[in-house]
Amino acid sequence: MEKNNKLKKIKDNTLFLVQTTKNDFAYLEWKKNNINAEIIMKEFPRYIRAIRKLWFYLNLPFKSFWYSPNWKKNVNNYKNFIIHASSITMKVAEYIYKKNPKAKVILWYWNPVDKKTKPTKIKSKNIEKWTFDLNDAKKYNLYYNTQYYFASKSINKNKKIKNDVFFIGSDKGRGVYVKKIYDLLNKKGLKLDFNLVTKEKNNYNEEIISNFLSYDTILERISESKSILEIVQKNQSGPTLRTLESLFFSKKLITNNKNLKNFDFYDENNIIIIDIENIDKYIDEIISFLKKPYKKIDENIINYYEFNNWLMRFFKED
Repeated sequence: MEKNNKLKKIKDNTLFLVQTTKNDFAYLEWKKNNINAEIIMKEFPRYIRAIRKLWFYLNLPFKSFWYSPNWKKNVNNYKNFIIHASSITMKVAEYIYKKNPKAKVILWYWNPVDKKTKPTKIKSKNIEKWTFDLNDAKKYNLYYNTQYYFASKSINKNKKIKNDVFFIGSDKGRGVYVKKIYDLLNKKGLKLDFNLVTKEKNNYNEEIISNFLSYDTILERISESKSILEIVQKNQSGPTLRTLESLFFSKKLITNNKNLKNFDFYDENNIIIIDIENIDKYIDEIISFLKKPYKKIDENIINYYEFNNWLMRFFKED
């Protein structure tokens, strides 16, 4: 009861801010979980958004002109703010702190730090910077919290398994590895559902190229697959969305994230860690791995990564 009361108090007093759309799956789930959430920027046509992007790139003044009035007018009505870090949202944390200096302002890195989102861009020491990535936490002296998932999301567990491996992701330099893995596994006769979102369509075989998929479609494809393939960026650590999907939906995971061995949910029956630079050497191992039964993970371990528990970890000392 005490935990539920604390969680309700946190939710009532916290505003989530993110640069996305109202159709984004995370935004919709926040709403389902009684989270106060708003889109950071005003809605504009694409050509105006291009001007906005240039405005922020050039670091021009009066950035708050672009901020949505839906949350600006309520900036003094919340005690806590969690802002998803991106190149276009970095200054929002400082704007909020100036307007409401008593607030707890958290900049949350749900992606690895890059040159556009370096924590040094935030001058105020009163803004808390948190990350899901253990390497970034050490490198930039950030607070650490795991990635999260929603217990409210589900898949049809009675769905017939059609595919051995499912992949969804944008190129980001990974396309060459995705293509190679697809070709090698395809030659072995595995059933594959690969979806590479890329502008460089001439570089890849038609079978792996995909347009953007809605999250509901992604969940349906996961339900029809035995395993999920993820390829993380170099030096990235910590569980990703794909990792947590595999955990919450009891799907096997093929990954190049070596750090997963250090997490409580790791089990060699469920997760195989590969070296994508030498993927040829892992193909037979992957096939043997997929034949093993999935080993059930303790519910307490899974629940640790659930959204409500993740949220409470920001307020452990409060």
